[in-house]
Amino acid sequence: MKIILSNIFSEINISPNPTNDILRIDYKLNTKQSIQIELVDIMGNLIFSEHVPETISYSKTFNFIGLSTGIYLLKLKSIQNTIIKKVIKY
Repeated sequence: MKIILSNIFSEINISPNPTNDILRIDYKLNTKQSIQIELVDIMGNLIFSEHVPETISYSKTFNFIGLSTGIYLLKLKSIQNTIIKKVIKY
């Protein structure tokens, strides 16, 4: 899923979605800034959190092996806004 945005994120790519084991996220920003990445389950329980220092682009691979089947929310937070994307684990 490739998403082109008009805010601070110029591009976000989340794939494959749905996933069974590995999920890759790539993003590019319009300006250099730090981002907080969070993965939460549908009940709001925090599964993963990472602070990414100031950068223009970033790539991360998430291991979904061992996680329950269901819906998860991937949150990308900056000072200005938060982007939330649904991720499905099958």
